[in-house]
Amino acid sequence: MPKETPDQRCDVILVVEDGKEFKAHKQVLSEASPFFEKLLNSDMKESREGIVRLEMFSESAMRNTLQFIYTGDVQILAEDNARDLVFSADYLLLPNLKTLAEAALVKMLNTSNCISGYYFSQRYQCEELLAKSENYIYANFTAVYETNREEVLNMSCKEMEMWLSSDEINVGAEEDVFKIILAWIDHDRNKRQKYFAELFSHVRLVFASRDFLSSDILKNDLVKDNECCLNRVVEAINLIDSQNYGNLSISPRKSLETSVIVVTSLVTHKLNCQPILCYFPGEGRWCKLGEMPREYSGEGEFVFYRGKLYSKVMNSYWLWSELTCYNPYSNCWTRLPYIDFDRWPLREIFVSNDNEMYALMSEMRAVEYRRDRWSREVNIDREKCVSSIRKYKVESNSWEDVTSFDHLDRREDFCIVAKDDFVYFIGGEERLKRNGKELLKCYTDVYRYNLSRKQWDKVADIQQPKKFLSGATCNGRIFITGKVDPGYHGRCQCEVYCETTNEWQSIASLNIRPGVRPKLLSVDEQLYALGSCMRNEGDSPAGTRVECYDPDKNEWILKTEIPIRTRSNTTRTVNAYSARIFKGFLSNHQLKSHNPRRFVPAAWSAEAGDGKCVIM
Repeated sequence: MPKETPDQRCDVILVVEDGKEFKAHKQVLSEASPFFEKLLNSDMKESREGIVRLEMFSESAMRNTLQFIYTGDVQILAEDNARDLVFSADYLLLPNLKTLAEAALVKMLNTSNCISGYYFSQRYQCEELLAKSENYIYANFTAVYETNREEVLNMSCKEMEMWLSSDEINVGAEEDVFKIILAWIDHDRNKRQKYFAELFSHVRLVFASRDFLSSDILKNDLVKDNECCLNRVVEAINLIDSQNYGNLSISPRKSLETSVIVVTSLVTHKLNCQPILCYFPGEGRWCKLGEMPREYSGEGEFVFYRGKLYSKVMNSYWLWSELTCYNPYSNCWTRLPYIDFDRWPLREIFVSNDNEMYALMSEMRAVEYRRDRWSREVNIDREKCVSSIRKYKVESNSWEDVTSFDHLDRREDFCIVAKDDFVYFIGGEERLKRNGKELLKCYTDVYRYNLSRKQWDKVADIQQPKKFLSGATCNGRIFITGKVDPGYHGRCQCEVYCETTNEWQSIASLNIRPGVRPKLLSVDEQLYALGSCMRNEGDSPAGTRVECYDPDKNEWILKTEIPIRTRSNTTRTVNAYSARIFKGFLSNHQLKSHNPRRFVPAAWSAEAGDGKCVIM
């Protein structure tokens, strides 16, 4: 584009607001804008006379637009200037200028302009600004309401409903939603009270305090005058009083939840119940969430799905397995429906995209008496072991087939990691018999299954074969850890997979004993690892650690130790999963900090990181 100024050989005049004129060049304008190209290279009046009237543009907007057309850049310092440039760029079909002005508006977002910015972006189809302003309103909802009270109270019922029905709005308590609805109704009570029931249906009453329900909501005239609203409040109060949250169909808003690590351990297998503990990474403290009866204690992983804990349970002889569900709000355990576990023994459960739960089952198991118990082995008479993935339908409490496959042979204990639409099957082990001896073969290959496209593909192998593999997704990458060397001591080695480069890279090893399977998990996009540790080579295990990975320093940092009563000779493994739990539930149940004494030698007394656990 020629670097000419508007005063040199000008052949067109642009007339804007208040009759202000700008001289320009037809060729320059036509090359920059399809609008001008069509207008100035035709038989239209503007082309013949050389005058284009753009009186909807302000003087500053046209000056900045021409500067961008002639130089390819413009400095935007004020919000009004940015909005004017979005308008002019949209009108004149200048996408690069529109992007530049939109980016400036994104940087200027605050509690005062985010609502107007949201509707402005809708009008001019500014996708980035629309997403950023919407997220800003969600994240600062209470502050935005207080700052723009008049603007919010002038919204339509549909607009109010859109915001108040969202999981994403950041409020201090569910009570705030009810108060905002009352303020909106009272702003024009005669015309708006007919919308009360519609808006009130979006108040998640069971997550409001019982005192507020009985003293404020139940006695409100708008509630008392509507039988449906009144019944909803009474049902919520009865539900809170009974603590029977087993069939709760709604979840709390995300701002009213907190991230925790839920932990159970098989170290207390001789007791009637195992404690279910919560660790709060941000606070560095533990509390007791509930108890797992002995008959529900699982040998495998468990997952947190839609506010409930799902665990794999095997009977005492390992002849069959099933799924159980724990509801922390009611401290109640239930069994999930039978899914042909006799023919398809359950191997793993996992959650994909945070909204679908799946089960992996494998066919063809033979019963064999091994080491004082009955166990199931893959039938060695068949070359292939058929496995199946099934999806749990929570609405109908049933399962549906997703796919079956046999290309993973007879391997077991492979690591399953779900990321987006993919399910990764990493490594694995296979027991082989040679010369009367049983050998263990570890694999390095990695396959993944696309749940949407229903197809398999192979990705890069992991760098080293590993036993006791565990994996997790964090910050868009897949991390794994496991035992490499054949010895009992040492540390679990870790690798990370990058999808864009399709390669695995080694990262710092865990300070965790590899003799027991570790557990990787992601909490608020931070990677954590749980597992037993060694104080000194030759010592007995001194506890189960919680470590956090620092990617900048490439090191694992000790956060705490799990405060479960253990003896060193009974330490086996830890089940853990990241979850989000309603804050009100934790305060309502007055969960006490859990920090019991541990049965280990006094020589190991220490403080365990952020969550102080005195080892005595």
